Parts: sequence; structure tokens; C-alpha cells
Amino acid sequence: MPFSRVLGLLALAVPSLTWSQPPHRVVVDLFSGGLLAYKATLGNVENLQKTLGTDAAEVEIVCYGPGIDLILSHDNPLASRVRALHLKGVEFAACQNTLHARHIGTDRILPFVRVVDAGIAEVVRKEEAGWSYLRR
Repeated sequence: MPFSRVLGLLALAVPSLTWSQPPHRVVVDLFSGGLLAYKATLGNVENLQKTLGTDAAEVEIVCYGPGIDLILSHDNPLASRVRALHLKGVEFAACQNTLHARHIGTDRILPFVRVVDAGIAEVVRKEEAGWSYLRR
């Protein structure tokens, strides 16, 4: 088979591979603490999904440092809002380093939250994979 024909077939195959992922992938870095920062972060993500559509945007909120409080399961006034976003496809990640430093067991975070080795490393990996970056 001629080389140009192989390239042509590859060109046809590549777009079909990229259609399976949403056109927008956004990682949200939540290092800030406090109710105002948490509400602003959730509002930004809700507006993003409203504007782009839940199927058109893959979103992960990475919580570390003071931001970890957003995904705690006890005494969290925003837990239902976090859960609602998760049900709409938003992923939440908790920094293992922060959990250890603050002596927070995984039993104290919302059950759907994924624990990652280091919050900042998760953000870097997402950026390197082509995700858009939003810092809160």
C-alpha cells in the first residue's frame, strides 16, 4: 500500500478517536479556603456546564490545602451542591498530602471523591494532557 494512502487512512481514523472525549476539559485548582471561595468555584463550574453543556465539558475540581474543606462529608453546608455537580459529571479529587497533614481520614470526605497522591501534581498532569486550567 502506498505511503500516501496509509497517511490518508490515518487522517480519517484520528478524528473518530477524538470524538469520544468532550471538546472541553477543565481542571479547577482549589487551594483557597472559605465559603466565599467554595461558592465561587461551584458557581463557575455550574456556569461552565450551563453554557457549554454537561456533555461537552469534562471537569475535575482538585481540592488541596484549605480547599479540602469543600469535599468534607460532615458539617459541610455545600455538600448537597457538591453532590449535585458530581451527579452532573463533575469529578472531585482530594490531595492525599493534605489529608495526611490535617489528619483527615478518607471516611471524612464525600464518598465519590477520588484521592490523588498530590493535588498540585494532579493539576500538572491534567495540564500536560491538554486540559484547560482554572485556579480558584
